[in-house]
Amino acid sequence: MFPVQGWITSRYGWRKDPFTGKREFHPAIDICAPWGTPVRAAAQGRVVYAGWKDAYGLMIRIRDGYGYYTVYGHLSKILVKRGVG
Repeated sequence: MFPVQGWITSRYGWRKDPFTGKREFHPAIDICAPWGTPVRAAAQGRVVYAGWKDAYGLMIRIRDGYGYYTVYGHLSKILVKRGVG
């Protein structure tokens, strides 16, 4: 399930980093959506971080029951708190 209706701007895997120009591994999928578009968790889990991070702006980090994390960054606002889930 995709967490937001939008378009993929960067896929998982090797790519040319848009900031450094170097070939680097990108361990994520970046999805772009219009400002204010609702974002939902891609899977169940617990919020382990909700706040500001320099590289992500407003972000939420969720840990699922298998030890994986999902990061949602560049958000316009945060409606959850740490520990929820």
